[in-house]
Amino acid sequence: MQVFFSTVVRGAPLEEAGELVALDWGTKKILNRMPIYPVYPAVSDRNTRGGGRGGRGIVLMRDEVFVASYHSLHGFDYNLNGTRTISNPNFAGLHEIKLVEDGIWTSSTALGMVQKVDFDGKTLQEWWAHDDPLVQKEFAPEPFVVDKTADNRLAYLEDFSKLHLNNVEVHNGRVYVCFNHHGAVLRLFPTEIVSRDAALKGCHNGVVTDDNELLINDSHRHTVVALDLGTGQVKRRINLIEFPIVARLAEVSEVKRVPAWVQFRNFVMRKRMTRPLFTRGLCRLDDSRILVGISPASVLELNYKTGELLDRFTLSTGANECIHGLEARPSVDFP
Repeated sequence: MQVFFSTVVRGAPLEEAGELVALDWGTKKILNRMPIYPVYPAVSDRNTRGGGRGGRGIVLMRDEVFVASYHSLHGFDYNLNGTRTISNPNFAGLHEIKLVEDGIWTSSTALGMVQKVDFDGKTLQEWWAHDDPLVQKEFAPEPFVVDKTADNRLAYLEDFSKLHLNNVEVHNGRVYVCFNHHGAVLRLFPTEIVSRDAALKGCHNGVVTDDNELLINDSHRHTVVALDLGTGQVKRRINLIEFPIVARLAEVSEVKRVPAWVQFRNFVMRKRMTRPLFTRGLCRLDDSRILVGISPASVLELNYKTGELLDRFTLSTGANECIHGLEARPSVDFP
């Protein structure tokens, strides 16, 4: 099995703040790695915790892998030779992405929107959370107006949507998104609230299983949650810190590639740069196994039905370096 994952290094200079890694899972040998950062237009971001840094969601096509940066989808062949770049005026704060037959669904967290683009970046379908009457009624977000005809790729680095819409998943023709700050899962076209639970605040990723469950990473509680899409209720949780080998990673405090002035600035401003076991990245391999990403940058293979830890790989000893995007071949999404 070949695994592709992207990383984010909080606090590092932009050009050193993330990469795409190709890994042979059986041997745990790194096959190749490439730095990932937004190039054109260039990003100047004062948010040292994350912001414009690192790689985000990943999709695998027949002979290409695409990984998102802040405002672009970077294409590579399977040896990680660059192929092409896809962008769109409303790619801003890209997080998760999802391949479908006629294009790629993308989540633009800074704008609070999802859109499907074709393989040249042309918008085919879109949904703007702040414009949706149900979202306005049930979540009462702060007013947030976007000129949808402008180039918004750099316009919302500091003033951005507070919903933290960070995921897009497609199942049975319906689109699912997560509101991280509200602990909510929505189903679109038409808009419905699947679940809203304060205990889900910090939710990220989200993949649907054959049992009509949505598996979600609880980023802040190092937990994988199985949500029943029929009832909206949590069916079970896998607390990663209960695995002794993972618990040891929770003790890591090393910071990698962060200039001293950035460490001092964040200390003075009380902005936390490191969070061991920060949980992001999710890939469903088959009807019982998933890959999950954590910090320091590690990938775990789990049986999501029994809660067993099956295997793992650790890339980094830096608590500020986390997995973000995660895909594999073969998997449910490939081929």
